[in-house]
This record gives sequence, C-alpha cells and structure tokens, in this order.
Amino acid sequence: MVFIPLFFAAAVGLADYYSNSIRVQCGSYFNIFSSAAGGVTVAYLFVQLLPEFVEGVLQLNKLLFLSVLAGFSMVHVIEKYIYQHSAIRMLKKELAVEDSSIQFVYSFIIGLLLVEFWKESSLQLVLLFVPVLLHSAMSGLPLDTSDSKKIQIFPAIAPLLGGFYAWLAGGVPDQVKFTLIGIITGALIFSVTRHHLPFGKRGSPEWFIIGVLAYSAIIVASWVYLGLVI
Repeated sequence: MVFIPLFFAAAVGLADYYSNSIRVQCGSYFNIFSSAAGGVTVAYLFVQLLPEFVEGVLQLNKLLFLSVLAGFSMVHVIEKYIYQHSAIRMLKKELAVEDSSIQFVYSFIIGLLLVEFWKESSLQLVLLFVPVLLHSAMSGLPLDTSDSKKIQIFPAIAPLLGGFYAWLAGGVPDQVKFTLIGIITGALIFSVTRHHLPFGKRGSPEWFIIGVLAYSAIIVASWVYLGLVI
C-alpha cells in the first residue's frame, strides 16, 4: 500500500507546480486563503510536529535540536546572501534558481517524511499532508518562482523522488528522520512567518485564527481518538 503516501507526495508536487495558477485563480480571495493556510500550518507546527520532535529528540540526542536552527538559518542566509551579492538585473533570475534549489531539497524531504509518517499511522500521514499541501499551493518556499518550466519541474517532482527513496531504502534511522523533521520545522517556521502570512494590512486575522483553531481542534481530536489524552 506504499502507493498511498506516494500519491500524497505526487499531490504535493502538483500543488507546488501549479501554485502560480492557484494564486491567480484565488484572485482577491488569495490573502484570505493564504491566512487560513498559514493558520493551519502554524497549528500543525506548534501543536503536533514540534512536540513530537521534542519527545523523539529527548530520547535520542539533544544535539538534534540544532537541526531546527539549521533549517531556519539555511533559508534565511542563502536568501540574504543572494540579495546582497547579486547585481540587480540578475537578482530575480538567481533568486528563482536558488529558491527552486531550496524547494527541491525541502520537497524531497517532505516526500521522504510522508512515507515515514505513513509507516507510523495513516493519521500521521494525513496530519502532515494537509498543511504541506496548503503551503505548497499557496506558493510554498520560493520567493521568486522561475518562468522556466524546466526549473519549475524539479521541485515539483522532488516529493515523489523523496517518497520513492524512502520506499526503496526501506526507511531511515531515527536520528536521520528526526534531523530531517528538524530541518523542515525550521524551514517552515521561517517561510510561514517571513513570507506566507500576509504582511501589514493584507490578509485576514480572522481567517488565520479560524485556520489555527480548526486544525488545532482536529489534532486534539486525533489525540483523543488515539487515547493520548484523558
């Protein structure tokens, strides 16, 4: 049944590939959808992913906490370096290539984790899939997506490649798995707070709160269903 997480990985890739079209189709409602999607992602990060990461790391090695810092810093430093060292006429092109490269690594890890989470439970898979899909559909990590379809296709196929790798490799060691979770956590914290929560007067705080509360309720309901809370 490994086709299930691979199907989800392919869906994430398609959402990323068509994110620009999705943005256009959303029209004036984009900031509302983006706010709600940001709320869902924030809820998943702080209510589900980070607590599980902390529990796993404390049982393995506390040095794995550095992976969160690494994921956050990696995206910020690469972005800042290119802004400060690229000629203006080359900035957009270089940022598009740089962002596509970061997106490829991020999406590859996401595909791998979809398979790993599916091995734990289908519920874990779905809880990860929903915010990742919304995040990808709302333009994902890239700041300046390339107009070149050849460049766009690489991060789009990355989740499927990551899923296939996890399947063919038969899994990854726990320390590697939690390192990857930490990197994704750090990257998402930077991406969501820095770029994908509408800034200033844009966006809808009401829909952000709805996203946070709705997905938090779903996560807590999953804990009750699994008997993880009294």
